[in-house]
Amino acid sequence: MYVSIFTDMVFPFPVVPEAPADVKLVTKGSKTVDISWMAGFKRNSTIQNYTVEIRIDKENFSDVGCQGTLSNGSCVLSNSSTSASLTGLFPFTKYFIRVFATNAVGSSKSSSVVNVTTDEEGTFRFIVSLLVMTQTK
Repeated sequence: MYVSIFTDMVFPFPVVPEAPADVKLVTKGSKTVDISWMAGFKRNSTIQNYTVEIRIDKENFSDVGCQGTLSNGSCVLSNSSTSASLTGLFPFTKYFIRVFATNAVGSSKSSSVVNVTTDEEGTFRFIVSLLVMTQTK
């Protein structure tokens, strides 16, 4: 007769967290994009931070600036954050955005990628300035 003494024992060990879920666009402008997400399962290790990456069509993903970042030159947000305001973007440009969660073990897989095209920047101010400059000469 075979008896298993391990049937009720659980050996929790930390692994990388699940990817953030439901990444979506909240608002956008000509040079900024606001996104939000839901935290994935932390898998027995507290999430330390979230990292947001961005790319333009046919480019590699790279760092992006954002408000409230914990790291200079990249968008790394605290473990309590579930949104980001991405800054320094170009007007009327299509971007692809993804989010990672990091715990003591490492980084999650990428979230699903959300794409957004920033708004066009108005030309009215430029035209008015040009007319004023032309008339004052």
